[in-house]
Amino acid sequence: MKLITKLVIVPVVFLLVVGCTGPQESTSQPADDAAEEQPTARTAMSVAPYETFDARQFEAQPPRLSTAAIIHTVPRQLMEVRADQGVKQIVDGFQIQVYSSVERAAAEEMRQEVQTWWEEERDEEAAALFPEGMPINIEFGQPYYRVRIGAFAEREQALEALSFVRNTFADAFIARAQVTVTRR
Repeated sequence: MKLITKLVIVPVVFLLVVGCTGPQESTSQPADDAAEEQPTARTAMSVAPYETFDARQFEAQPPRLSTAAIIHTVPRQLMEVRADQGVKQIVDGFQIQVYSSVERAAAEEMRQEVQTWWEEERDEEAAALFPEGMPINIEFGQPYYRVRIGAFAEREQALEALSFVRNTFADAFIARAQVTVTRR
C-alpha cells in the first residue's frame, strides 16, 4: 500500500512544482534578419510586447468642441451649491429674555410692549441683528411665564443683539433655548 501511495504522490507533487514555476524566458536571438533592422517606435518607447494600443495616433488631433446646448432640470439652487439654503432647522441656541412673571396676563402685556417697541425701533441695523426676524415668545416653565425674543444659533450673534435690546430693557439677558433657524 505504501508503494502505491508513493507512486501516486510523487508524480502529483512533481506536476505541482513544475506547474507553479511559470514559463522560462528564452535568451536566444531570432535568426531572422528582419528582426535586426532598425528598432521601431514601439521598442524605442519601451512598450511591452503585449501592448496593442498605441495612443500616439490621437495626440495630433485637436479636441472636438461640441456646440450642443445642455438642457437639464436641476434646480439653480443645487447648481450653485446652495442646497441647504432656506432650510429651517431646530438647534440648541439662544434667545434674549426680557421679562418673567408668575402671572400670564403680565407676560402678555409685556409681550405687547415688546412688539410695539420692535415696530418703532426696527431699522436696517436692528434687522441685521435679528436675522431670523423678531419672534416674541412667551414660554412657561413652572412657575414663571418668560418673554423671550430672537432666535440665535451662535452666542456671539445673541451678544450683539443683547446690547441693542438693553438700551430699552435693561434687565434683559441671554438664555439657552431650542430655536428654529434658517440656513443661509
